[in-house]
Amino acid sequence: TASSDDFKIINEYTGYLLKNIVKGISSGRVERYPVLKGDYKGCQYCPYKGLCGFDPGLKGCRYHFLPKVKEDAIREGMIEKLSKEQNNGDKVDR
Repeated sequence: TASSDDFKIINEYTGYLLKNIVKGISSGRVERYPVLKGDYKGCQYCPYKGLCGFDPGLKGCRYHFLPKVKEDAIREGMIEKLSKEQNNGDKVDR
């Protein structure tokens, strides 16, 4: 069960991700990043699959595998990333 501190971290990290995604898109960086986890292929449900042209049979097209990670490791990874951003002078909204 997630605590209120966990939700605060998730909220901060989501804000951090969204900020960086918007910066990337507004600077013209739009990348495809198809994931594969077990039998789940992210492309199965993607509304842009016809537009992006991803085909694992083509050279240079590959899935990104999502490893199994424990919840504590995910939480610690978010905290570490947020701390690095704060130390680099980038404001992370709290």
